[in-house]
Amino acid sequence: MNHSLMERIAQDDERIMRVFHSGYDRAAKWLRLYETTYGFVPRIASLSTYLSGSNAHQFFQHLYVGCWVAQPVEKGTYLIEYGLLPEPKRTWDAVNALTGRWSSHLAGGSLGFTGQGHSASEVNRRRQAGQGYGARLIGLGDATFQFIQGGNELLVQNIGESGGQYNTSSRYTGTGYLMLKMEGHLAYTKAHKEAYDAKEKTGGGKTFNPDLAKLARGQGTGGVDLGIEARAAENHDKGWQAVIRAVYGMKRKAKVRSTRLVREVVAHTCALLWSTGASERQAVNSAFPALAIGAPAKEIAEAVNRMSNPQVGQLLNTFVSIARAGLDHVFGEMHTGYSNKRIGLIFASILGNERDVLRLSRTLLRDDRDYARFGNEVHLQPRHIEEELLRFYNVLSAHQPISTTNV
Repeated sequence: MNHSLMERIAQDDERIMRVFHSGYDRAAKWLRLYETTYGFVPRIASLSTYLSGSNAHQFFQHLYVGCWVAQPVEKGTYLIEYGLLPEPKRTWDAVNALTGRWSSHLAGGSLGFTGQGHSASEVNRRRQAGQGYGARLIGLGDATFQFIQGGNELLVQNIGESGGQYNTSSRYTGTGYLMLKMEGHLAYTKAHKEAYDAKEKTGGGKTFNPDLAKLARGQGTGGVDLGIEARAAENHDKGWQAVIRAVYGMKRKAKVRSTRLVREVVAHTCALLWSTGASERQAVNSAFPALAIGAPAKEIAEAVNRMSNPQVGQLLNTFVSIARAGLDHVFGEMHTGYSNKRIGLIFASILGNERDVLRLSRTLLRDDRDYARFGNEVHLQPRHIEEELLRFYNVLSAHQPISTTNV
């Protein structure tokens, strides 16, 4: 969270506070949360006490709030490496004990993705860690999640990741990610269907909190950037979906599921350049001399998969440069300026969806670790969450020095 947003919350700025549910709509209530939950020197490990028994949902709820403090989003997804969590095995098991949710962005059920040798029921580890209205319908009792106004459920998922290939598993393997995402509508309600249809049409979906949406877009902030990401999700942007279709030779309206890592798409593109002997590979080789012109396509793909995230981002920039250079030579479906029609279709798609491609590139270039990146989701480390929680506490306490015990 940037300092400007911290200051406004600490000063009970009504334009900010109306975004939150009543438990978070005053600075004194945030301070009370430190007293009762995070501690004055916040540690994620201190939240592990909630992992026992029927209180597990509280662990994920408090962790989500910590993630939001570290990087506020209007709509977005947080991924945390399991190997960095203080009690990964207990956390993994706690996710599996939550009530199931059959609508999932990254695995099982509605996505039609069954992983490596697992049935859909085995791989579907999407879970709800809290709902408002309708919670009793799925047996969650009063385990409500009320943080951002309009957010009605917190989705929690175990994502297994091994050997560069995405898969899920019902058992803890010591690798992978914990996924947290707040949704505005319960699955398979009319509102959920409308939001899904909007996502399919626009690539961005519908907002569930108009006030937060305005702040994320710099409206009503007096020209001050509050550092709220408007959309930071694992779902593929519409333009990136079109690029994936071109790279894998899919039909124009074919469904593209959010289960492909960005580096896999980039690696497959390079493999196509090398396997077809396309002249465009020379531009790639010039930017990345380690990718030998004469190497087999399989070796090139493996080399790309070993690259760092920033290097993959640089490769995406190189693709955009190639696409721009070929702009004057693209005529209808012929793409005569490229080595062949297949390659031409790929680079024409990259050029036509340059904005989404460059956004992904910027995200990859900022990565400080080689995360398994599906899209523009927010990857966080526990130490970073702790650091931001402490910064926020220091700002809050500077403005609210009195006791909050009776808040």
